[in-house]
Amino acid sequence: MPCTPVMLARALGPWRLLCVVLTLGYFGCVIARLGDVRYSFAGDGVLYTAVYVACAATCARRAAQSRAAASVWRLLAAGLAMYAFGWAAVSWYLARSAVWPVPSLADVGWLGFYPAAFAAILKLTRRLRVDRSSTLTLLDGAVAGLGAAAVCAAVALPQVAASAAGPDTSWPVTLTDVAYPTGDLLLLATLVATLVVARFRVPAAAWALFAVVVALVCCDSTYLAGIASGSFAWDSWQRAVWLLAAVAIAMWSGAPFESRPTREAPSWLINCVPGLAILSSLVILLVRAHGRLEPIVAGLAAVTIAVAVGRLMLSFNEARALAHSQWLAQTDELTGLVNRRGFHQIAQRALADASGPLAVLLVDLDGFKDINDGLGHPTGDDLLRALGRRLQNGVSAAAAALVVARIGGDEFAILANDDDRRADLIAEELLAAIRQPFYLQSLELRVDASIGIAAADLGGGLDDLLRRADIAMYKAKARHLGAVRYTADAEQSFGQLRMTAQLRYALEHDPDQLVLHYQPKIDLLSGRLAGVEALARWQHPEQGLLMPADFLPLVQRARLQRLLTERVVERVLSEIPMWQGEWRGQPVAVNLPAEAVSDPTLVDCVATLLRETATPARRLQLEITEDFLMADLHGARAVLEKLRAIGIAISIDDYGTGYSSLAYLRDLPVDELKLDRAFVAPIMHDERAAAIVRSTIELAHSLGLRMVAEGIEDADTWHRLVAMGCDVGQGYLFGYPRPTAELLATQSELRPSA
Repeated sequence: MPCTPVMLARALGPWRLLCVVLTLGYFGCVIARLGDVRYSFAGDGVLYTAVYVACAATCARRAAQSRAAASVWRLLAAGLAMYAFGWAAVSWYLARSAVWPVPSLADVGWLGFYPAAFAAILKLTRRLRVDRSSTLTLLDGAVAGLGAAAVCAAVALPQVAASAAGPDTSWPVTLTDVAYPTGDLLLLATLVATLVVARFRVPAAAWALFAVVVALVCCDSTYLAGIASGSFAWDSWQRAVWLLAAVAIAMWSGAPFESRPTREAPSWLINCVPGLAILSSLVILLVRAHGRLEPIVAGLAAVTIAVAVGRLMLSFNEARALAHSQWLAQTDELTGLVNRRGFHQIAQRALADASGPLAVLLVDLDGFKDINDGLGHPTGDDLLRALGRRLQNGVSAAAAALVVARIGGDEFAILANDDDRRADLIAEELLAAIRQPFYLQSLELRVDASIGIAAADLGGGLDDLLRRADIAMYKAKARHLGAVRYTADAEQSFGQLRMTAQLRYALEHDPDQLVLHYQPKIDLLSGRLAGVEALARWQHPEQGLLMPADFLPLVQRARLQRLLTERVVERVLSEIPMWQGEWRGQPVAVNLPAEAVSDPTLVDCVATLLRETATPARRLQLEITEDFLMADLHGARAVLEKLRAIGIAISIDDYGTGYSSLAYLRDLPVDELKLDRAFVAPIMHDERAAAIVRSTIELAHSLGLRMVAEGIEDADTWHRLVAMGCDVGQGYLFGYPRPTAELLATQSELRPSA
């Protein structure tokens, strides 16, 4: 679509259009008088001044209409108004005489532009939200600004000095002449520093302002030279550039300073400006040393070099600090070896650049937890330090290891060359070194280790390599083999390893995966509810609901019995308040792993949970197996007595399946016996089994214990147990294990008819 004058006028607006019209009018007068160096009051006075007035009014009007950096444009409007005042003063002087004095009101107006412009640039710097967090960036800006000031001074000050050297020059004239390049110097230095600190990410309006300042510097420098030589003319190009600079400010008035480019300038450009400033300063100092140059110029150049040297020293210190922090980030604080992060970085580079076979060896101490718990953490730390030195010395002697790292706890990782299965030889040498006695704090310690080896030639990345080495190490530890190289059949053990890790995570961080099902216990004589037993299930995120037989071996192998017991008791005590009707007040039995009975903190843990949930101790019953009682009768008695003291009932579970002894029935504080289903199920067709059950019931009653029969699946078995005098029954006849909500909804189905 063609651009018509009307459309252009609408796009510019009335004030900017006025600036354009007046500017064209002025240049029309200049062209008409081309070659005439005499002063024209109409053109060089009124029309020239009117352009400045229109530019100042445009900036003020645009600042009032726009909220975007209004203060910046108001200050620039004030500066242009001061320029207009200066040219108006010149016109007033020339209307009365052929020259105007120096200094004069014109100088007051022209010099008044600088404070306003300087304040505008400072406001602009704040509007750009320049990042001041980087000291190096700020120093780069200082170097660039000072260098620009030095160059500006080197160009302008000789002209001032030449003017001041005249025989008729007074000190007011000299001060006035110095004020102009000084103002230019400050404006230029500040703008250059702002551009560098902002990494040249500034809007177009800021670039326009920068161009205006550069134009003013050039004009003022050549103007002083023209005044000194007496060659200044009213049709000079300096007056045209001054005017165009003012018009450029008016054209950009109201433009936002927030719309910065999203991408930074190229790094070479960002570094080029401070570099040029340093180079220019060196040239200035060189000229000063071999010729005549103003002291202030040399001073600015020297300050530029000093700031650059300081910036270089700070950069060196930061680089050294960064290197040290990176070393710390990749170093294990205890042993001084490479840590897990450093091992990953080094190993990934080595695998990417490898020209031969590589292997990872994972070394894990056997029984380190016992040493840590029994002898204390300081001794454990000393052992790890000594072990780290032995591993490093051992692989250094083999000259085949690329890195030795401690990747956590008592686990170390070694990346080694594997030519001709050399990693196997390294593992044997390391095991021999580890099995030598350690002399720590007047103690002689002997330890062993398990080593898993995985070759990198099986494919995959570093994570796959570490996983295979972990699988091999787990196999070596489980079978006491010392060192094992990963093979495909070792993958089967990884499933158990992964399941164990998932179970540990569930117990420690996601206890909702632990689900409780409850099975009712019935008073056989009355058919009334006598309690429930809580049975743990694991809601596996991938495999669904798992029975105890699927995960209890993992619990025992990973020594999670204490944690599992705590989680089950927590869940039971949190669900008891939901029970209503005939469930209210019924005791809940919880199976206690044998190893948990030996835990001295068990009693305090259970007591704390009862107190925190405000649950009466009579609502909780703990069931233990007799096997552990036979293994540690004295320890079991102490724990059980404390539990009984706080009001918790104790039951012997699976009675008869182990090595039963009348001694612990006599000495231990227990409340009931639970006869295993293996004895209960055959009583209807096996009289020997029936005799055993009958005699066991009589024994329990003679000792004042309640008798519970498990595995009741039909009414005939129930009736015969009643005839034998059994107290409580449990089995599928009375109900399957169910979640709490489902169990509460089926109360009426618990008791079969007689």
